[in-house]
Amino acid sequence: MGLIDSLQAWLGSKQRRAGTPHPPEADILKYKENRLPTEARSRLEQHFAACQDCRQLLVLLARFPEEEIAQQPPLSSAEIQQQIAKVIQFIEADERRKAGASDGQARPVPQLGWAYRYRPQFAVAMVFVCALVIGGLYLVTHREPATESARHSLELAMKGERRSPARLSGGFDYSPSKSTRGSDDSPEINLKIALRQLESAENDNAPVEMRQMLARAYLAYYRDDKARKAQTILEALLSRGVQNTEVYNDLGVAQFQLQNYDAAIASFSRALEIDPGYAEALFNRALAKESAAQYLDALRDWEQFLNSTTDAKWKAEAERRINDLSN
Repeated sequence: MGLIDSLQAWLGSKQRRAGTPHPPEADILKYKENRLPTEARSRLEQHFAACQDCRQLLVLLARFPEEEIAQQPPLSSAEIQQQIAKVIQFIEADERRKAGASDGQARPVPQLGWAYRYRPQFAVAMVFVCALVIGGLYLVTHREPATESARHSLELAMKGERRSPARLSGGFDYSPSKSTRGSDDSPEINLKIALRQLESAENDNAPVEMRQMLARAYLAYYRDDKARKAQTILEALLSRGVQNTEVYNDLGVAQFQLQNYDAAIASFSRALEIDPGYAEALFNRALAKESAAQYLDALRDWEQFLNSTTDAKWKAEAERRINDLSN
């Protein structure tokens, strides 16, 4: 069995689609090892940008020697995504280093420190990762629904910090709100991955859960243009009769990000009418009232939130806000 056949068997994937001329296996191996002439590399890169099958194979070629591939159990979707995110972060650091070198300033060379489950076999040029970005980066969406895949991406994007102070629906774990609004940093790579995974959700007739997750992906950016897109999606869901707690809460987040605080308060209140114990909506309503200078009402909501939530980290953030208002 050849290397590409082993990879396909390991992935559990079908044979590569017919009708597209694929490069020889030897050329892909040489590309992976950075042994192709410039012109030949350019041709392969153009092919990788348009061929999802070859991108998937290239990723796995970069990670495993042939004799190990057939013996390994399939990686989980979370493992693959987390490892690819680390690769992207390294490449971003390398890009910044090269940009600094071009302006005559010395930059430290980033050091690899990835903890792969198997022996590292990574020797790939930067354009390889660029091709992955074009292709979506996530290799196992055929095994896992796009909505859940995108949720993993959002979890990774918000693991260290959340850009928006308002809480998205969906039960995401706590992370501090401390980033600059609209900042362009490495977590955005995971947001781009989420949007790529939810491409089909751009259709108005896509399943409700996918449309809701797409709105959350836009809201996680904490940018006005993305908030407007999220608001359009959520208002369309409401017009379709999808009037649940999460839709109203996320609509309120969009309105909050657009500084339409009265509308945001109304949306959070509607969410709480449907589910009085929905922690995200209560937290967000307190936040919106605080932003609208309704300080006494905000304090009451913060106190109610403290008395209703059991999550120590969210409680601590609410307590800090109460102290700030009280002082």
